[in-house]
Amino acid sequence: DDLQRCCIRDISETIARGFPNGDQWRVAPFGSASNGFVTRSSDLDVVIYEEGCDEVSDTVEVLKKLRKLVQKRKDEAFVVKVLIRWARVPVLKMCFRDKLEVDVSVNNTQPLPNTRLLRAYANLGDKVVWVGIAVKLWMKARNLSGAGHGNLSSYGILLMVIYYLQVVHCVPCLTL
Repeated sequence: DDLQRCCIRDISETIARGFPNGDQWRVAPFGSASNGFVTRSSDLDVVIYEEGCDEVSDTVEVLKKLRKLVQKRKDEAFVVKVLIRWARVPVLKMCFRDKLEVDVSVNNTQPLPNTRLLRAYANLGDKVVWVGIAVKLWMKARNLSGAGHGNLSSYGILLMVIYYLQVVHCVPCLTL
């Protein structure tokens, strides 16, 4: 999606200009917007991390710096909503061009291989994607999803769908 690509580019450029060693920082999308199981209500989840850096950055301080930089942008492409500092994975919630909800985390690269795996299953065909999205939407409508509420995450739901399709419809078992 063009809007997502523009958002990722703008975050990358903002970091490159404003962070020390800005050219070493990477912006990587993960989750529904990247794995092929996107819906109209999906947000864009991105992780920023310093490539080749062994030191663990203070994630909240990095998010504060990013918040300050995006608020200074002249084009006002980003509206900062909230910095959730106390979560297990701190997140900066923003809106890009009044159209796309964006959640930014720091050094949270664990979801990247999961996203690649789900993308590989989505690439098997529309049937996998349709069933996955249908189950996600059904569970959301019944308030049965959302890891923040003690329910299954979208990732967990999609893993169950894929397992079902493997057992019933002979979707292959993929490894990456």
